[in-house]
Amino acid sequence: MLEEVPEPYALHALRALRLVLAWSGEPDTHAPLLRRAEMDRWEATVLSLPQQEGLWEALVTIAGQLKRPARARGDMIGKGCLALTDWATGAGAIETALLFAEAAALAWPENARFAWVAGRLFRTHGRYRLSEYWLRRAARVAVWSDDFETQDLALNSLGNLFSQQGSFVDALNYLTRALAVARKHRIKGRQGAVTHDLFAVAVLTGDHSRAERLAVGAFQLYGSNHPNLPKLAHDVVQLWLRQGRFPLALPVLRAASVL
Repeated sequence: MLEEVPEPYALHALRALRLVLAWSGEPDTHAPLLRRAEMDRWEATVLSLPQQEGLWEALVTIAGQLKRPARARGDMIGKGCLALTDWATGAGAIETALLFAEAAALAWPENARFAWVAGRLFRTHGRYRLSEYWLRRAARVAVWSDDFETQDLALNSLGNLFSQQGSFVDALNYLTRALAVARKHRIKGRQGAVTHDLFAVAVLTGDHSRAERLAVGAFQLYGSNHPNLPKLAHDVVQLWLRQGRFPLALPVLRAASVL
């Protein structure tokens, strides 16, 4: 982190992370780090920093919440951490982004979406063990809080995680569960996305006839104006190219090049 975050912010970002992790733990462990006078001085120092967009606001939010730890709100601390994750992602500071995404999920453990964001980010950057942990947690918390969309997202992401690792039986299990959740709760947009991912697994496992049926299903669920349609068209073309069905693939490739 110290190498990724610019001065004069680097040490303050490290301190923010340490304090959030302490606050998220047991009260007797965070008390020595969060003495009122020290926190007041730190907040004043953060407020006086040059206002670098994204980074300054995130640290101000975290410092403002932690100066009164007994009154601090996990949702606000978590949002501050995710704001810092957004800044870090845009700045290419990947380790910083991952650390604060995880800190956000720890600060607001009742929020399934925060756990899902952490899990998805870890998956994107190849940290599969941590990704699986946070995605499983997101699915559990979503069930407890009746957050069906995040439950579906977490199951979908777990399916994609196992697909990336070549564990196609597990991938199909989680994707099938995700589709069942989306259907049960009539989340049509999610039905299309999960069906699309099931199509991808069918292609990877060589089940081309099922893949074509799933592609049709995904298209119907997406509708004519869905932003994922170009990606679906590209994926179908790749299937046709694998099958040597070039007369079908070429018109779509030409249309895509014009678009």
